[in-house]
Amino acid sequence: MFCIKCGKQLESDSQFCVSCGAKAVPDNLPTDDSKPVAGQTKKTQAPPAASSGATIFGMQRKLVLIFGGVIAVLLAVIIGLIIFIAREPSNRPRSVHVDRVASGFINNRTNMTVGDAFEQVFNDFVWTYSSDDDNNYVSFHGNMQRDGETIAVQFIFQFLGNDTDFEVLVLSINGTAQNTTVINELLDYIFASARR
Repeated sequence: MFCIKCGKQLESDSQFCVSCGAKAVPDNLPTDDSKPVAGQTKKTQAPPAASSGATIFGMQRKLVLIFGGVIAVLLAVIIGLIIFIAREPSNRPRSVHVDRVASGFINNRTNMTVGDAFEQVFNDFVWTYSSDDDNNYVSFHGNMQRDGETIAVQFIFQFLGNDTDFEVLVLSINGTAQNTTVINELLDYIFASARR
């Protein structure tokens, strides 16, 4: 048997260490903390830290991230649908008013319809229809090559009172509105350039 304090070997019947005076503890006593040795206080483990709050916070954070991801996906889908509808791709049926402009004629240019001439000269073109309380409009956006450069052109056609005849209301080139002289010059150029 050895002293638990200084490690000196003790006689088997010793109650105290002759070297340091510590109380002798028999070898056959349990060494775990479940049964305290006489003269010693039982060691107690600190209770585990409360983790329920942290767990709830972690779950809330995961739910917020999942919910945010779902909202982001839904917004992306909605925006994609809006863009798809606004572009009015060629495989969708065009509105009646777009068809009237595309199959119609402008002033004395009766050798070719507006649609035939415009769609031959312009690239990346888009037809759109809009209206207000009193009028119906058709807009044509497209890019064309002229004098070695690409220009972005927008024509806005307005329907007259009978809702069958129409006229050019606005011509915009690279975002700048043009006067009547430029409108007529560009129309002449488009119809002359279109393949017959």
